[in-house]
Amino acid sequence: MLSPDVQQESEMRRLICELLNPILEKFQKQCVNMMKDGISQCIYELEGNGMDLHSITPVSKRQFVRKFTTPGVIDGSKWVVEVDKALVLKVEQSAKFQASSDFERYADKIVQKICDKFPNSVVVSLNLSGDLWKQSWLTVTTKSGETVQFVTKTIINKSRYGNRFFQFPTRVHKEGDWKAVTVY
Repeated sequence: MLSPDVQQESEMRRLICELLNPILEKFQKQCVNMMKDGISQCIYELEGNGMDLHSITPVSKRQFVRKFTTPGVIDGSKWVVEVDKALVLKVEQSAKFQASSDFERYADKIVQKICDKFPNSVVVSLNLSGDLWKQSWLTVTTKSGETVQFVTKTIINKSRYGNRFFQFPTRVHKEGDWKAVTVY
């Protein structure tokens, strides 16, 4: 038998996923489109510079371009590359997988935050409003009638290697009082 804390988190996760699942497909499409735009921009830049990999700056962007190109010939000071359609497709699919991963991370973090805020309480309703990818308000109501809003802003960051990832800073809004939630 699971401990009450584990049962609470498990039930909360189920409720959150139920609430968020309709949004997942849209999120995946958004991330794949973002990746396609990035790839198109890099290909345009490459074509404008004779497919020379060294024309791509900064280095982090060059590392991104290497994910969907095959090495060509080194011609003097140029490193001519070719775009590989199979690699482009692989990079786009990895964006879809990454979107699912980020979505799961968001669900896990919000579950943890709710469970920390309401230990041993039964949550009776969840209501999500706003745009999950910009700023969203998750209103949580417990059996005892306590209501709290979790306000989450989604930040899209890019690692030095060109990989995009999401962060979900959240604050609690309760009766006119704003408090930062512990960052995990």
